[in-house]
Amino acid sequence: MNKVNIYSHQEIEKIKTASKILMLVFKEIQKLIIAGAKEIEIEQKAKKIIQAKGAQPAFLGFNNYPYVTCVSVNSELVHSPPTRYKFKQGDIVSVDIGVEFNGYCADKAATFAVGKISNQNQKLINTCQAALSNAIKIAKSNKKLGDISSAIQKTIEKENFGIIKELAGHGVGKKIHEAPMIFNFGKPDTGIILKPGMVLAIEPMISAGEPKTQLQNDGWTISTKDKSNTVHFEETIVITKNGCQILTQ
Repeated sequence: MNKVNIYSHQEIEKIKTASKILMLVFKEIQKLIIAGAKEIEIEQKAKKIIQAKGAQPAFLGFNNYPYVTCVSVNSELVHSPPTRYKFKQGDIVSVDIGVEFNGYCADKAATFAVGKISNQNQKLINTCQAALSNAIKIAKSNKKLGDISSAIQKTIEKENFGIIKELAGHGVGKKIHEAPMIFNFGKPDTGIILKPGMVLAIEPMISAGEPKTQLQNDGWTISTKDKSNTVHFEETIVITKNGCQILTQ
């Protein structure tokens, strides 16, 4: 995973189509994140929409993953298979989905509140959203990859939350995961130079406590070791001559 792809205008249009389908999926599944609903209902709805649009779920079969969606609750961070767990008032639910359409992919994740949540959980969500927003603002041609990582790190550290260091954002396009890896910590003015046509999935992941993670017994779910809550936001963007364009928003 070394070479960073530069995508043509025609290819970016295909990634935009995948992104539009992904946005529709998120719009619909958000309605299901309510107390009493089950994780598996999100899986079923997402699969139905993706298939109806003639697209493919990018996660299904990726590293042998058996589902369309990842649905993570509270201290579960990423890669959680959807279960029959019923959401409870106060839960925070992170959903990560990838879509492939005509050979091109888009990736998106977001954390949602189930009813009224604690002030701490709301601050966690707000901080992760701000980290993503600040990273996107700085993502432009001739900036460096470390500028994105640094912007995320500074935003999270300012609020004294934990930065998940074992996982990272990534390039996206012909594959759901491509070069480069985009860490959520780093030094400005380091790393590769950003160029128009690069398509990146930027995804800050933060914890309310210690950021150390562990793999759960299901062999997929990554959670915080100290069981502190986590938040995860991700958007697919393309670097342009004048800045960047968010494709999944």
